[in-house]
Amino acid sequence: MTSCEKHSIHPYEPYIPEGATRLIVGTCPPWRFCNPPHEEKVLAENDVRFYYGSCGNAFWKLLAKATNNPEPICENTDEAIQQRQELLSALGVGITDVVESCLHNNRNSADNDLECIIEKPLKDLLLEPRCKSINILLYTSDFVKSLVNRKYNDKSYHNEIDKDKRKYTLSINGNPYTAIILYSPSPTALRGLGEGGEQKRLQQYKEVFGGQ
Repeated sequence: MTSCEKHSIHPYEPYIPEGATRLIVGTCPPWRFCNPPHEEKVLAENDVRFYYGSCGNAFWKLLAKATNNPEPICENTDEAIQQRQELLSALGVGITDVVESCLHNNRNSADNDLECIIEKPLKDLLLEPRCKSINILLYTSDFVKSLVNRKYNDKSYHNEIDKDKRKYTLSINGNPYTAIILYSPSPTALRGLGEGGEQKRLQQYKEVFGGQ
């Protein structure tokens, strides 16, 4: 049986800019960002202490390219964090995760390596005044969808409205939302998309985040 004693603690609060209409919902940052109390945190020079801050993750590059914005710098500085927050604010997009703490099995960051999960109170967050304009939830994986079904969705299932666009409807706290599952920005997931996967992923981000 897996021990849950050496768990990772999620390091970031939700970032919800004023007037946000969309909310990115992920799982948990990689182990090295979570600063477990029993280990020393080790980040690379081009890691960024914010959501999707791993130097190998393409999220911010994708988001900037899809919305015709300058790509934020990749370095372990407050300026790099601020650039990402300003980009989200300009796009009217908030960001959070659904995992409050977990065990990164063998320090791996894939969703299926997260064990002993304790979820964040997403239902409470969506009731806060800063989230009153949010009507679209952007999941970073199918695993997020399964967690939402289990813990937050009023009906415990999503209604599929467009299979090709990975689009669904659901209800939380009695309020209707549209949910879209984003193609993962991780290198491993990109390889899984096969030939033309990079363009397919970019096109989805353009459609979702309003790029031309």
